[in-house]
Amino acid sequence: MLAYGWGISNKVNNNVTVAISELRSLLKNITDLEIITIHGKGYQLVNKKGLFK
Repeated sequence: MLAYGWGISNKVNNNVTVAISELRSLLKNITDLEIITIHGKGYQLVNKKGLFK
């Protein structure tokens, strides 16, 4: 999507990967939350206890 819309390639994709990695690191002590990878789609923040309130 980034390459199609803005002509951006691997540099931005790597930035997204780094940002997700940093977010996962920050969330490691919050056991109820997890960022999962949805292959071919992106990422999703999941609340393991149910819906966000």
